[in-house]
Amino acid sequence: MKKTVVLLLSFIFLSTASKPLLKEVSGRWLIESITTNDNKKIVSDSVLLNDVSLACFYQSIWKFNPDTFSGEYNINDLYCSFGKRKFLYQPQELNQQNNDEEFSIVTTQKKGKRIVNKPTQFKLIKLSNTELQWQHSMLIENKITTIKINFKKLNNTGLTSL
Repeated sequence: MKKTVVLLLSFIFLSTASKPLLKEVSGRWLIESITTNDNKKIVSDSVLLNDVSLACFYQSIWKFNPDTFSGEYNINDLYCSFGKRKFLYQPQELNQQNNDEEFSIVTTQKKGKRIVNKPTQFKLIKLSNTELQWQHSMLIENKITTIKINFKKLNNTGLTSL
């Protein structure tokens, strides 16, 4: 009987827990800017997602499929390693201290070859019908810097109201 009560309470808790906001992100998004916490624009040769430099991610287009937690992004800068990459993203538990949703992204394809890189950790800072913002800490010019990756929605389909 005790096990049944515990099981029932666990089921109720899990079914009423809020779903990750990352589950709401779908459709096409454009990276408009990458900034520091004090909103200074970053143009750096530091590599993001074990792929290309931060500067190459400007104007990249991202597509998200929340049903499979997969997607792709297109590097559109001709001076960079131009083209489409596939990725998987995995929501983590909600950070109880600041309510930020943490998640990881792992690229699964690079230059037409199937690979799986080490996951990169991010925080979902902002999500609306038109804006998306991530935060990530990385080494830039020999010091750990927290960056914000700022997206703009390219279409209005696929994002439920929050």
